[in-house]
Amino acid sequence: MSLVTVYDGYTDHPFGGGGDMTQQELNFNHKPTQAERVLDWMKLFGSINTIEAVQELFILRLSARIYELKQLGFDISDAPYSYKNKAGDTITVKKYWLTTPCPTMLTTQKGC
Repeated sequence: MSLVTVYDGYTDHPFGGGGDMTQQELNFNHKPTQAERVLDWMKLFGSINTIEAVQELFILRLSARIYELKQLGFDISDAPYSYKNKAGDTITVKKYWLTTPCPTMLTTQKGC
């Protein structure tokens, strides 16, 4: 599930429009935001840390994307996460996970 509301037709779109755009076309034409990519990653893998965000999603400011998701109502927890890098040094970064799968404002909607 994505943060973007998908509309059945262009006429329902908040920015107006006129044609008959299908739901698949709207999904295909939408480029996910960084926050959406972080959310999708957490839903798929359970959590995300700063290193994963950089290496897998090319997102340098994970904390900013987490802040945006929290502002949208997502309940996200965090904790320090330590691991050894290739050089053998212990590195500590933040690890984030969804405490609840849906934002508090959307809990009554289907699919959450």
